[in-house]
Amino acid sequence: MQELQKRLDRSGILKGAVGTHLGLGPKGILVEREVSTQLGLDTPYAADWHGSRDVFAEYGQVLALVSKSYAAMGAEVFRLSMTDIGELSERQAKANVGSSTMPHKKPPRWPERVIQHGRKIPRLAEILLDDVENSFERDNTSGPNRNIEEISLEAAAMMRTTKSMLKNMQINKDRMRQNLDETDGMIMAQRVMLFLSEHIDWTLAEEQVRAAAHKSIDTNMGFRDALLADPMLAPHLRTTLDDLLNPETYLGLAREQVDLTIANIKEIR
Repeated sequence: MQELQKRLDRSGILKGAVGTHLGLGPKGILVEREVSTQLGLDTPYAADWHGSRDVFAEYGQVLALVSKSYAAMGAEVFRLSMTDIGELSERQAKANVGSSTMPHKKPPRWPERVIQHGRKIPRLAEILLDDVENSFERDNTSGPNRNIEEISLEAAAMMRTTKSMLKNMQINKDRMRQNLDETDGMIMAQRVMLFLSEHIDWTLAEEQVRAAAHKSIDTNMGFRDALLADPMLAPHLRTTLDDLLNPETYLGLAREQVDLTIANIKEIR
């Protein structure tokens, strides 16, 4: 948006109906520049805007990409709020009615609205993109002014909606851990394999851990038990397996990555 702003700031164009400054007289170029200065804009483009509407289209496309990024967050919150997952929920007032037919229902209203913005804004951006190709460098078939106005208001509403979604989001840490434990540690198979590769051949470690995982799935045996049932793996895992299967001790550089990302965003702002 910051890069795009530079191009938008040069779009204060007053070249008249056919782009020749006829209505402003011989000092039309100077008048145009002075008006832009008074409006806090940069020196206008030398060419008229009627035949070059790509800046408007770019504005729409950038907002479309932003809306999809926000919609991705909304969709993630929406999915994690499902009963089967239940890791997130929306803080709601006691007076809220979830459903007229299902009194137990707590629909995630804010995520739904964020997703809706992410569907509407790209459609408006598509109209602005179509307007780059127009008849005789002059037609108004796409109604660009109205669409620029509408997409801007929609984007502003999306920002407010997303802030409300994040503000009212509740996290169920116990359910998160319950979901992590659903496979009895199978999500930590990579860690187990990497550990074993320090004691036995890498390829063999990968094959044996995969076989233990399939045995766990096919026979409904716990993954931990399946690993310890393997005579080749058990001697190396008896004293270390509990720690290896603990996801809280296998975070990599997650904290550092979050801190670096936040610092980077603050620097850009």
